[in-house]
Amino acid sequence: MKARQITIVCTAVSAVLETPAATGGKQGRRGRSSPRSRAGDADQAAKHVDGVTGPDEYSGVTDDNLFTNLMAARNLCSAVAACARRPAQAARLGVRPEETESWQAAADAAHIPYDDRLGVHQQSTGFTRYAPWDFAPEHPGEPLMLRAPYFQLCRRQVIKQVDLVLAMHWCPEEFTDEQKACNVDYYERITVRASSLSACTQAVMCAETGHLELAHDYASEAALRDLHANAGHGLHLASLAGAWSAIVEGFGGLREQGSVLALAPRLPEGITGLRFRLRRRGLRLLVEAGHETVRVTLLDDTETWLSLRLYDETGELASGEPVHRTVVPFKPLLAAPRQPPGYAPQRATAGPA
Repeated sequence: MKARQITIVCTAVSAVLETPAATGGKQGRRGRSSPRSRAGDADQAAKHVDGVTGPDEYSGVTDDNLFTNLMAARNLCSAVAACARRPAQAARLGVRPEETESWQAAADAAHIPYDDRLGVHQQSTGFTRYAPWDFAPEHPGEPLMLRAPYFQLCRRQVIKQVDLVLAMHWCPEEFTDEQKACNVDYYERITVRASSLSACTQAVMCAETGHLELAHDYASEAALRDLHANAGHGLHLASLAGAWSAIVEGFGGLREQGSVLALAPRLPEGITGLRFRLRRRGLRLLVEAGHETVRVTLLDDTETWLSLRLYDETGELASGEPVHRTVVPFKPLLAAPRQPPGYAPQRATAGPA
C-alpha cells in the first residue's frame, strides 16, 4: 500500500463509521472517551506506522503521522466493536478472539508524537525540529510550490493544508482543551492554505478554541473561495461540504460523543443567528441559535428520544419538548494566533449574515 493510500483508507472507513449516526443503524465504538496519555510514547510497546504521508501535501514520507495513527487506532477499535456485535459473522470470517485482542492492544498503544519542550503535538515524528520556513516578504501569499522544490518544502516547518489540526477536528476526544489551544496557536503560524480544503477545518478549530472572529474569516473563505475562483470548472463538492462543517461544527459546535449528540453554539459578532437541521438516528432535529439563547427541537412525532449534550448539560430531547438554553460563552486560553506573513485570511464582511 502506498504512503498516502493508508491515510485515504482511514478516511474512507471513517465515513462508513459515521453513517449509522444519521441513518439509525447500529454504531460501533469509534475511539476513546478521554484524551490519550502520552506516558507510554517512548515505550518499546508503542505501535508505530512508518513510511506514510498524511493529509498535508507539503510533507513527504514520514513516520507516525499523528492523523494517520489516530485514524488507524479508531478503525481498529471499530473493528473490535463490530466483531463483538456480530460474533457469528466474525467467526465465519476466521476472526479469532486473540486477534481482536491484538487489534485493541495496538489501538491503545498507538504512538502519539509530542514535543515536551514546546508543549505541542508533532504532525509526525521529528516535525517540530525541522528548520522553519523563511516566508520572504517579497512574495506575500504566493503558492510556495511555484518557487520552491518539494525537496525543500518537505524539510521545513511549513504546511500546505491542515494535518494535525484535522486530527483534532476529527478526533477531538484525543486532546484536552489546553492541547487544542496550544496546537492551534503553533500550527496556524506555519499553515499557508494552498488547498481550499484547509480553511473549513481551521474555522472549526478556531471556533472551538474561542477565536470566533478568526473562525468567521475562515468560514467565509471556505464558503466563497472555490465559488469565486474555480466555479467555471464545476462544483468542488468537498469544499462545499467543508463550508457546511465550518458553520455547523464550528459555530454550532456539533460533535458526536459516543451515543450522545453534543452542541455548543457560539456566534461571531458578524453573524446574528444560525439555523440548521440534522438527521440523527433517523430522526430530524432543528437547531436555532443566537447570541443569547439556543433552542433544539425534535421535528418528528415519535416516542423515541435522543441523548443531547448542550454545552455542559446532558439530557433527553423528546418530541414536542424543545430544549432551551442560554448561550455559554467560552474564553480563549490564548490570544488569537498569527498566520504566516501574507497568508492571513481576508476579513469576513462585517454586519449581519
